[in-house]
Amino acid sequence: MRIAILGPDPVARGFAKEALVRVGHVCQTFSSGNEIIRQLRRETYDLLILDWLVTDISGEEVMLWAHKNLPGRVPVIFLSKRGRDEDLVRILAAGADGYLVKPISGDVLAAYVNALARSIAGVDLKGRLSVREFEFDLRRKILLANGACVETTPKEFDIALLFFRNLGNSVSRGHLLDIVWRQHPVSVSRTVDTHISNVRTKLNLNPENGYVFKPIYGFGYILDLVR
Repeated sequence: MRIAILGPDPVARGFAKEALVRVGHVCQTFSSGNEIIRQLRRETYDLLILDWLVTDISGEEVMLWAHKNLPGRVPVIFLSKRGRDEDLVRILAAGADGYLVKPISGDVLAAYVNALARSIAGVDLKGRLSVREFEFDLRRKILLANGACVETTPKEFDIALLFFRNLGNSVSRGHLLDIVWRQHPVSVSRTVDTHISNVRTKLNLNPENGYVFKPIYGFGYILDLVR
């Protein structure tokens, strides 16, 4: 997943990032609420990890802004020293998907994030995700369409999985490069459209089959259903 981490302490931010990168996630860290909101206006993420107290606006305000302004619902976990029952009740009632009290080990944080990711994505205990006529076997990286195997490269599989996990929501180009290529060089960026076209063709993601897969100028791409 691509994760944005907000917190006032650079050591704590770095600790959380290191723990999550170690298990395969891509993380960006932010020290202020306004900074992360500016980034959320132009980039997409799979998860937000927020501390309650930061220098300008609170993590709670960032969460409420995200729920109100982002086109898709981005899951939110709070990671904070505030551990009173009333704090947990308040923030969960306001829309958070989880709450962890610091200090916490890196292994526990990673396990919690991975469990939340599986639950939100609808991945079953065998590591399979079903979306409409498609079934993704995440462990073997096999893609089925109506029960028949679709031949894809590893990157094509990852692209298809990313967009079906975000069906109906835009995905920024940076998000795509982070998850599939894990880098942003110009040489890689030039191949993105080719890979998108290959996925569209191999999966028959066209209006005749009920899908629209298109670029969003200056931002990224969206896979949506024909309305």
